[in-house]
Amino acid sequence: MISENDFGITENGVIRKYTGKAITIPQEIRGIAVQLIVGNHSSSLKGLTEVTIPNSMTETGYYVFAKNQLAGLVIPKSIMEISENAFSYNRLTALVIQEIVTKIGAYAFQYNQLVNVVILNSVTKISIGAFMGNQLNTITILGKVSLPRKNLIPAFGRNFEDFHISNNKRSRTYLFDGKDWSIKE
Repeated sequence: MISENDFGITENGVIRKYTGKAITIPQEIRGIAVQLIVGNHSSSLKGLTEVTIPNSMTETGYYVFAKNQLAGLVIPKSIMEISENAFSYNRLTALVIQEIVTKIGAYAFQYNQLVNVVILNSVTKISIGAFMGNQLNTITILGKVSLPRKNLIPAFGRNFEDFHISNNKRSRTYLFDGKDWSIKE
C-alpha cells in the first residue's frame, strides 16, 4: 500500500521523489494538490509496472516515467501536455490520450511497443521523435496538428504503413512504402 511518505512534494504541488513498483499517485499529499511529477533520465523510477495519474495533474515532467516496464497507460482528462521522454523506453502497447492534451513532447513515447496510435483533435503539436521506435502500423490524426519540419518521419519514425488525417474539411489516408508517401485511393 502506497502512503504519503512514499512521495516527496514541494509547496507548489511538484512531486520530486516516489517509491514503489505499482503506484497510484494521490490528488493531494499532506494537503497540497499534486500538479506535476518531475524526474530526469537518471532519477526516474526503474521497474515501475503500473501508474495511476491523478486528475489534479496538468502535465507530466521530463523523463518522469521513462525506462520502466509500463505496459498500459491512461492519461487523465486534466493532462494538457506530455513532456519530453515522459513515457519513453517502456512496454506500452495501448495508449488512451484524453481530448484535453494539446502537446506531445519530443520522444515522449519513443521505444515502446505501440502498434496503432489515435491522436485526438485537441492535440496541436507533436514534437520530433514522439512515437519513434515503436511497432506502428496505423496512425490516425483527428484534427489539425503541427508536425516537426512538416514531415511525419521525425515524429513517428519509418516503421508504419498507414497514416490517416481527418478534420472537418477533408479526410485522407497516406501509405508509406518505405521510401515515399502516396495517397490511398
